[in-house]
Amino acid sequence: MAKQKKVKATLRESLRALNALNKTYSTRIDVYSKWARENGLKTANLAEIKASIPDYIDARRKQGLSAATLHTDLACLCKATGASMSDFDTIRRGQPTKGRSDSSKRVRSAENQRVLAFANKVGIRKMEYAHIKGSDFVEKDGRAYVIVRKGKGGKRQEQLILPEDVEFVKSYFDGSENYVFSKEEIKACTHANLHEVRRERAQMLYERWRIELKNPEKREEMMRLLEQRFNENPLKMGRFNRTKMDTPYKTRGEVRKELYEANKPLEFDRLALLGVSVLALSHYREDVAVKHYMK
Repeated sequence: MAKQKKVKATLRESLRALNALNKTYSTRIDVYSKWARENGLKTANLAEIKASIPDYIDARRKQGLSAATLHTDLACLCKATGASMSDFDTIRRGQPTKGRSDSSKRVRSAENQRVLAFANKVGIRKMEYAHIKGSDFVEKDGRAYVIVRKGKGGKRQEQLILPEDVEFVKSYFDGSENYVFSKEEIKACTHANLHEVRRERAQMLYERWRIELKNPEKREEMMRLLEQRFNENPLKMGRFNRTKMDTPYKTRGEVRKELYEANKPLEFDRLALLGVSVLALSHYREDVAVKHYMK
């Protein structure tokens, strides 16, 4: 029977064979190896390390570490042992952990329920909810939009609303110049992570459009809509390149590394991604959508 190797050597060898050994994972291996030694696991094969993962993640969680740290810990060990991250009960990125601020929760109260319900269907920036007025809802060309008169950078933006959400969102608007949400409602959202709501909506839209745009008619419809948006202000937004939309958006550098470590896709349908960036995020850039919303 072959002599077992030390835990650190076993993990490094496995990741090296997968061409996945990097600085981040090396650090995670060092931390895990220290915990393993303290818990009597000085030498081990991959199966034994895999069996120890739940206890290790639980121990790390009790330290009050961030969700991102726990996620990377788990990703490293799963990559090395061949385990699936979905098999383990851990904390997703964006969720609060013991001892940490509660700011990442959608902190709910009687006063902010209307804002949170609206946010789930609209997904604008946190500061923009306070300025929405009763007349900032429009329907044109068979689509519905919430208007943000002065978004980031002073830009006017039209936030696309999904067909199934139109009636719900429309119910918030009375056509007046009064603000949709009271000061009390906005104040009650101080500790609610509306950016997380926006991020989740962006990811939902990407997955939805990634599938829908396999239909040539739907794809052409999205092409025309984005082309129209770009042509409204070509000096600021540039020209819409139809040909480019048929090539996937490939991530690079640190973003690619982070996506890889999180077991997320490294390439995206460019048209679906740009659709999210323009129609849901008002960024007009695929790289911004990936870096800040797809991870």
